[in-house]
Amino acid sequence: MAIGVGMFLALLALPVQAVEVRYEGRPVVAVLEELRADGLQLVYNTSQVPLTLHVLHEPQAHDPRQIAVEILEPHGMTLAPVSGQLFAVVALPPSGRPGAARALPEEVVVASSRYALATIPQGSHAYFTPAQVDNMPRLLDEPLRAVQRLPGAAGNGLSGLARIRGGEEGESQIMLNGLGLFEPFHLKNFFGPVSLLDARLLGGMDVFTGGYTVEYGDRMSAVVDAHTLQLPRDRRYELGLNVFHTHGLASGTLAGGRGTWLAAMRRSNLHEIADLSSADLGELDYQDGFARATIEVSPNLHLAFNALGSQDRVTLKNTGDRELSAVEYRNQYLWVEADHVAGALHSRLVASLTAVDNDRRGTVDDPVGVTGEVADEREFTVFGLRYEGRLLGEDSGRLRHRWGVELRALRAQYRYDSFVRFADEFLLPVLSLPPPARAAGREFAVDPKGNQYAAWWSTRLRVLPQLTAELGVRWDAQSYTGPGLDEQFSPRLNLLYEINEHTRLRASWGRFFQSQGIHELQVEDGIDAFLPAQRADHLIFSLERELSPQTQLRVELYRKDYERLRPRYENLFDPLVLLPELQFDRVRIAPDSARMQAVETLFSWQPVGSWNAWMSYTFAYAEDRFGDAYVPRSWDQRHAVQAGIDRSGVRWDFSMAAVWHSGWPDTNASVSDGVTPAIVADIRNAGRLQDFSSIDLRLSRRFELRRGELQVIAELTNAANRQNACCHRYEARRLADGAIELDSRARYWLPLAPSLGVVWEF
Repeated sequence: MAIGVGMFLALLALPVQAVEVRYEGRPVVAVLEELRADGLQLVYNTSQVPLTLHVLHEPQAHDPRQIAVEILEPHGMTLAPVSGQLFAVVALPPSGRPGAARALPEEVVVASSRYALATIPQGSHAYFTPAQVDNMPRLLDEPLRAVQRLPGAAGNGLSGLARIRGGEEGESQIMLNGLGLFEPFHLKNFFGPVSLLDARLLGGMDVFTGGYTVEYGDRMSAVVDAHTLQLPRDRRYELGLNVFHTHGLASGTLAGGRGTWLAAMRRSNLHEIADLSSADLGELDYQDGFARATIEVSPNLHLAFNALGSQDRVTLKNTGDRELSAVEYRNQYLWVEADHVAGALHSRLVASLTAVDNDRRGTVDDPVGVTGEVADEREFTVFGLRYEGRLLGEDSGRLRHRWGVELRALRAQYRYDSFVRFADEFLLPVLSLPPPARAAGREFAVDPKGNQYAAWWSTRLRVLPQLTAELGVRWDAQSYTGPGLDEQFSPRLNLLYEINEHTRLRASWGRFFQSQGIHELQVEDGIDAFLPAQRADHLIFSLERELSPQTQLRVELYRKDYERLRPRYENLFDPLVLLPELQFDRVRIAPDSARMQAVETLFSWQPVGSWNAWMSYTFAYAEDRFGDAYVPRSWDQRHAVQAGIDRSGVRWDFSMAAVWHSGWPDTNASVSDGVTPAIVADIRNAGRLQDFSSIDLRLSRRFELRRGELQVIAELTNAANRQNACCHRYEARRLADGAIELDSRARYWLPLAPSLGVVWEF
């Protein structure tokens, strides 16, 4: 740390020198991404602006928006205001008059629940630009924390991925450059606070919180579709150091300028931070790396090669060294993308290999309570092939088709062994009948293998000048979940009605299935067979209204109905344990069905200039049904308020984000009356924890150096050091007269967490 501070001070002392920026000859996409990073709020897609387009003439303007207009005009495009300060890349009409520009059909977003935060809610779709992710407060430099700022997200302040609209964390799909990632988190058995998505690599994230179209499948709640930066043609290097990570990045060109390459590495500093702590918490060591190379084979064919890898070596202890868990994870992803354009037909092929190894071992040693051990080894490999096609009709503004197929060959191996014993004097609560055994053991050796199949088709049609519809159907199947092929059919319909230029109505209905992944067998809870796919039906209505050029309001109503749910397992009292399956409060939850329903409102304010602000309020229910009774899920939050403000300037950036939500459900324990006293659990989730609130701050300053630019970043998570209760830990003892004394101690989520870092780009 001292070396890093010394380097920071040395760099700060270097003289400042202005750097001239030149654009001629560079890819248009690379320049647009730079302008985005400078604060230009811009939407476009790579079918509009392919990598083959280069800047033909050096722009004369200095304003980012005018620069974009100058470099787009020679290619028959310009910018058109969408709303407020957001602009879209659009095609010039034949007359070439910019004022008459029309949006390309790809800009018509029909699906509901696609949110934008700190920008205009464009088409109910959250698209986070690199500048937005970079300027948003985010613990551990985690870009997925931006998703937690959306309405309907239930986060605990620690996990990297929130529960979206009442669903479990595993109901969200994370994608990178067209590939679905499996378990893409560091410390994944400890709430997964850090994903494999390095914020410095991302060129944007599409976030769907429901009602997504048929090209996305096998997940019931949300999709996060991320892509990496479009690289400039000149070389770029970057070094960064903060409390949590050390990272490096390099990029350049290859094949005589017809291609680009990018490589990045990131290493955790948490081990050094733990060494500075007076408490012996264990060791936290992880790292990841990413590499990408693109090549222009011909004007119509582009290839991209990707590699993503990570490794964790973590040993954690709880207070008193009674519980210890040691894990080692390895994730490896290799994939190739091929994009081909032939007239109105755009084809994309993705071939991939995924290999994930997990090794988890742990012990619990409390002679007067619980003793036990776990040995859990898992590994799986996936070979994947995915084809996507898109065809525009003769009147491309009225008709569009999408289709695709996907095949995955999967193989897994499980080796699981555990044993637990509860001491005779340990007072076991009565959680169910019959009461838990004093000693129990499990041993499994399972080697499943099989295939996953998927196919989809969708048609988008401009039914009326004001009405656009998209109708699609998806087919999924799995061969490893049973003796036959488990098949699911998912019809979906999305409608967009534009009442006027300031008001839009959207409606979505769709069926979504989620199969049990070959890596998701619940052997730790005694299950050695796969269960059928779960089902969720989404019904969504939304109204978007531009109140003024600077202010927008959106109201969305949704309902999700779940059927065929798999049993899940939770720790009833205390989820902050290292080996949850060895604890006495582990319970099986098997609802007949579930329902989620809510009203979400989002108000955003974008005045002329560099300030943005937003506020949202959500009233929601997330409940499981058992017979005729409904029980709130453990992350049900009836009321939630999110608010934020940010300023992006030439040198200074500032942002603040605040969250408040009503307390999550809680289960209490008490001592029963009677001749033989016993500890009994009250009705599950009948109580409520205290309300959760947090304020996060981020401030950064950029300095131009003789070589490159230095950014200094300061951040506070939970700046008010609020104690947000997560649960309770109970301790019981029997007194001399036979009575039982029960003590309860609250446990809390993260306290105030400061961070300081520097990034040097050159």
